[in-house]
Amino acid sequence: MILTLTGASGAGKSTIAKGLLAKDRNIVLLTSYTTRPQRETDLPNEYAYLSQEEFAQMEKRGDFLWYVCVRGFSYGTTKASVENALNDDERIHVMILLVEKVGVLRNYAQGLARGGRVCSFYILSPSQATIRERLRAGGDDEVTIEKRIKGCLDWDKKAKESAVPFRFVRNERSVKSVVDEVLHKMTFGDCCF
Repeated sequence: MILTLTGASGAGKSTIAKGLLAKDRNIVLLTSYTTRPQRETDLPNEYAYLSQEEFAQMEKRGDFLWYVCVRGFSYGTTKASVENALNDDERIHVMILLVEKVGVLRNYAQGLARGGRVCSFYILSPSQATIRERLRAGGDDEVTIEKRIKGCLDWDKKAKESAVPFRFVRNERSVKSVVDEVLHKMTFGDCCF
C-alpha cells in the first residue's frame, strides 16, 4: 500500500511522515531519486542522491514513472519501486508528492488493478506565521520564505479542485494527534490494507 502526503511548503509533510514512521515499524518511506544535495531535514531513506548524469541515464532507460525539476533539481520515482510498494501486503509505503504526481500514481495503480492500494492525504496550509517558523527552522532564507508563502493558497486551491480524492488534514495540533488522524482516516476510509 502507498500513503501519499501532499501540501504546500511548510505544511508539515515531513514532520507527519516522521511521526508515521515512528508510530509503526511497518510504515516505511518509498525512496525517490534526486540530484539535490542532501539536507539535514531529509528523512532517512527519503532519497537516493544521484549526479545529474546518473539521473539522466535512468531517465533515458525509462526507469521513472515520473520525474520533475523543482528549483533546478531533478526528482524521480521508479516504476519498479511503485510496483513493489503496491504489491507489498505487509507494509505501508509513504511518499511526499506534488498534486499532479498523485494523479499519475493513482492512474498507474489503477492500470495495474491496484487503485485501492493508494491512500492520498493533503495537508492544508497552516497560518503564515506557522509557515514562516517552519521554513526558518528548515534553513530557508527570508526571500525564499516569502515566495513560498505566496504559493500556499494556490496549492490548497489546486488540491481542493483536483480530481484526486484527497483526505484533507490540517497540521496545527500536536504531531501525534495529526498522525493519529491520518491513520484513523486511512483505516476507516476507503483505503485497503
